[in-house]
Amino acid sequence: MPSFALVLVSSVVAVLPALQARAQSAPPIPDQERIRTCYDRGDGVLTGRALGMDTAPSRRTGWTLPRGAANVVTLENNGPSDQRLDIVFVGDGYTEAELPLFRAQVDAQVQALFQTEPFKTYRSHINIHRVDVISNESGVDHDPTLGVLRDTALDMGFWCMGASDIERSLCVDSFKARSYSALAPGDEHVVALANSSKNGGAAFFGSLISCVSADAFNPHSTLHHELGHSLFTLEDEYSTGGPATYTGPEFGRRNISIHDELEQLKLETKWWYLMGQSLAGFDGPTGAYEGARYSRFGIFRPSPDSLMRSLNRPHNLVGLEQGIRALHTFGDPFPLIDDATQPFLGEFVGHDHEFFVTPLHPSTHELTIWWQLGLDVIPGQTGTTLRLCELQLQPGEYTLVVKLRDDTPWIFDEDFRQQNLFANWAWRITIETPPADRTADGRIDFGDVLDFLADFADQSPRADMAEPKGQFDAADVLAFLERFTAPCG
Repeated sequence: MPSFALVLVSSVVAVLPALQARAQSAPPIPDQERIRTCYDRGDGVLTGRALGMDTAPSRRTGWTLPRGAANVVTLENNGPSDQRLDIVFVGDGYTEAELPLFRAQVDAQVQALFQTEPFKTYRSHINIHRVDVISNESGVDHDPTLGVLRDTALDMGFWCMGASDIERSLCVDSFKARSYSALAPGDEHVVALANSSKNGGAAFFGSLISCVSADAFNPHSTLHHELGHSLFTLEDEYSTGGPATYTGPEFGRRNISIHDELEQLKLETKWWYLMGQSLAGFDGPTGAYEGARYSRFGIFRPSPDSLMRSLNRPHNLVGLEQGIRALHTFGDPFPLIDDATQPFLGEFVGHDHEFFVTPLHPSTHELTIWWQLGLDVIPGQTGTTLRLCELQLQPGEYTLVVKLRDDTPWIFDEDFRQQNLFANWAWRITIETPPADRTADGRIDFGDVLDFLADFADQSPRADMAEPKGQFDAADVLAFLERFTAPCG
């Protein structure tokens, strides 16, 4: 194989996770869970704060999942769980008689989720499952007041199950929730719905759980906000619940910074490359707006009023980018290819092969596709299939590559696009002398016609090109002419 092809194959192998199954497993539940508790003050403005606590007490008591614990239903199946993000809805405080209510509330949440970006555009990346968890009593703990306890399957409760000083902090026993969600085909992320009309919510960064009151004010937008935490790893952008002025170090989360606009541009840090950018449908323009993560001063957010600051708002461009990152790379699935001619870097001999790739398309646009021989782009080949014979390749060895890229205008960082919204697949090809090149001179011309006619007159096996074999007639002539005029037959 030519040296340039070896370089190409090495680069392709470096991104080989394509179509390889990955283990479906829930994240380990930390001893001390970092959570964000957020709730609507009543005017659409959010407040809350960060908490650190043990949210899995049942792990220490030896609790086990009951036999025949729950019915599991897949509501949205967009592909194998080893190549998709699987979100599982579990419920707490629903008796068996109330399961129809739970199912209706989950359906409403799913419908609202896929009306919100980036979930709407990248719906094909997501599977949704529902686990019908049955509780002995209706409702959750500390609802309506602190001290009210109920016998429920997941031990959900306000005041973070009685362990917090924030009434609206709604938490769940993460070990129990994760045990039930594991009944689904995949459970990278869990949504725990509480059978309550009391406003509250929380997001668990460690065990990847979002908690929401199913019948409270703005339950759909609350869930989208909590998913911004636990799925997109975004911080809160509202400025209540903490000290007036933030004086600590820089945060790792992408949507908050101690640096203002000029400092970010100078240091080329955080969202500096988005400064001044706006996109219709998202909060902007992008800048550095003072007030975020529970403080009014000393810390900055990317936009005036995004979903991470207020309910019923869209994400800003930083949140959008984080969402796209999560929906493409969560759990390390191969992001853009659902299927392709197998195997990767397989050996194919002869020109009579058709190669295909099945892209994982967004709902709003097609992926950009192109094919290459080695490092050279094949002109005009931008579809999902390629017939090798159409290229009329000369005898030799080749590396055939198909490449896919998501050219969504929502991404401004081209390095990010190349790393996260790009895929390829490759094969090794050996081309022998085409049947019509009877003189093996690399050309299909009149000399090949004379050669065929001579063999046909002598009834040589080389001229016996059609069934039935051993019979030299017009069918053999037509077969040769078909190869001569149309190499693909």
